[in-house]
Amino acid sequence: MNTKTKDLFEAHVAFTLSELTGDQLKQTIESETVFIWEQLAKIKLDEVITKEEIIDFQKRNFDHRDKVAEPVKAYAKSLRNAVIDYLKTNDTKLKDVVDHGSYKKMVNEIAGLTDIRKQLIHSAVSNPLYGEVLANILSNGIKSFTSEEGLAGKIPGASSLFKMGGGILSGLSDSLDKNVRKFVTENIPKLTAQSEGYINSLIDERKVREIGEKIWDKGNEKSIGYGIGKIDVEQFEDFEPIIESMVNHFLKSDYANEINAFVIDHFLKENGQKSLQLLLTDIEITKEDVTRESVEFFSKVGAQALSDGSLETRVRLHLSKFYESDVVGKILS
Repeated sequence: MNTKTKDLFEAHVAFTLSELTGDQLKQTIESETVFIWEQLAKIKLDEVITKEEIIDFQKRNFDHRDKVAEPVKAYAKSLRNAVIDYLKTNDTKLKDVVDHGSYKKMVNEIAGLTDIRKQLIHSAVSNPLYGEVLANILSNGIKSFTSEEGLAGKIPGASSLFKMGGGILSGLSDSLDKNVRKFVTENIPKLTAQSEGYINSLIDERKVREIGEKIWDKGNEKSIGYGIGKIDVEQFEDFEPIIESMVNHFLKSDYANEINAFVIDHFLKENGQKSLQLLLTDIEITKEDVTRESVEFFSKVGAQALSDGSLETRVRLHLSKFYESDVVGKILS
């Protein structure tokens, strides 16, 4: 650069830095943000992105990642432990974070889900495990009642009878067991249906509301932290790699890919003709919001870059390319 070019270069650097200093920096950020916001009103979503481009982006950036990065997992674990430790010492109660009126409305809504409640009860009693538990309870109950200890205390003279015929009755024990098991097995379907009807009559809308209020009262006897303190976090750590593996397997499945493609396609069909600005306003993000937050954030970044000299370095780097060009050299020669 000759002297004239250098002087003009320095003047340009100084002017640019003045536009990026103090209140002028905030005004510059605000002006540029408003300009970008106005441009977003002219651009429709399907003009800048397609379904295929979104899927390609996902593949480029996520498909090769088989696991969560170790630093991310380490921080997540540290954060989890820190939050639990904090909550353990916190005396906040349920009523401090949940409005009782809204809670009661939610309980009322749940209580009104009669069909779903009956379906859940039917699914529970139809489970073979329920039948096994019911059969075990009935078998043991019948055998207990017909045993010496059961009948002796309920029927006058039964105790003496058991003592007199002890040998005979003991010989009938195996036969009694078989007959009880046979009776219970044959009657389990009918007993299960009867128990389903009983449970449905027991857990009605009134009972659900009553249970809901008991939960509310119980939840306010002690702090939330007290309940969290009962959780042994280490018991769940062995599940973490298993869950991560299951999630990764699901995300790589054809089923997940089909759902992903369907969601993207549906979103673009619904919103493709909307401008980028309208998409933001649909989720209640306004020009004022964007401008305010941009000024708040970038003014701090700019001030830091100005104070440590990195901003001036970048300005000089970009402007020097122009002032060292042959075109400017010819003009200012």
